[in-house]
Amino acid sequence: LPIGAHTGYVIAYFAERFDAPRANDWGANQYPVDGGWDEVIEDASAFDFDLRPYVERGQLRWIAPGDQDLALHDDVEGCPYVDLPGLRAPQRIEGGQLW
Repeated sequence: LPIGAHTGYVIAYFAERFDAPRANDWGANQYPVDGGWDEVIEDASAFDFDLRPYVERGQLRWIAPGDQDLALHDDVEGCPYVDLPGLRAPQRIEGGQLW
């Protein structure tokens, strides 16, 4: 997803029930949950940027860029989201500036 000169990746979580704390999505400080709002204080150590093990264990599926059919894939080979270059830390883009 182009964000000015930067690239953003959309992530969606699907679960019957999610009891673990969630990361704040897209720089928001809160998110909707059943019955209201919730929030999580951001902790960089809680993030895991290595997607390969999750795909290998069948815990993560992916959609190829530009696939209008949104077909889910479960193989590591050909996954464009594993081993991406760049900083492995939460980042924000505001007003075209990365911080």
